[in-house]
Amino acid sequence: MTIESKMPDNNSTLGNYIIAIITAVIYVLVIYSDALADMLFFCSTTLGILVLPAIFSGIYYLFKRKGFSKVFAWATVIMCVMSFFGHSMN
Repeated sequence: MTIESKMPDNNSTLGNYIIAIITAVIYVLVIYSDALADMLFFCSTTLGILVLPAIFSGIYYLFKRKGFSKVFAWATVIMCVMSFFGHSMN
């Protein structure tokens, strides 16, 4: 018989947020080659990329009450990959 802890694992939670942020940064640097020339553009675009996955994760969290950071990380990765392929088809 195992006892599961109700406490979230803070290391994996922080890791999920780092994965989401790194994914958004890589996406901005790949899509906009001169993104680092203007730091305001870079920061605002990176935050803008993270808004939609955060909204979806928030809606999921309202119903399930667990796993916000994991859903946020996966939603960011999936949306950035889909957006990259959609952008590259033009």
